Amino acid sequence: MATLNFGLLCEFSIISTDGTPSFISVFSQIIGEKIPFVRPEIHIVTNYFLEESEVDKTSELEIIIISPSGKKISSMKSKILKKENSKGNQSGFISVMRGIKFEEWGTHNFEVFLNGNMIGKLPLLISEK
Repeated sequence: MATLNFGLLCEFSIISTDGTPSFISVFSQIIGEKIPFVRPEIHIVTNYFLEESEVDKTSELEIIIISPSGKKISSMKSKILKKENSKGNQSGFISVMRGIKFEEWGTHNFEVFLNGNMIGKLPLLISEK
């Protein structure tokens, strides 16, 4: 089963023509004035290690945001063509989620699934100003 090497949340991400990624304004906390509020866009960067049996296959990446009370507040799925996004058993993907509505203070988890298996979580603290 695949394992998450690292993941991060940021304002913007880009990959240069030579394949070098850049991540702008990486964060793990958002400070808000009131609840609810909508975050226009969050880039979710994931890098994971694949087992040999998964290397040359198309994968499905799913990210589900879970509120502190356990409510699913948003999700997205992406098909990943393995040969386009990998080096050996390492693979990475940049996802963009738009219009995320936060209705609770506390830690929200971005649960990361690859082919239906949870490979990790990225916490995001929503705190009051």
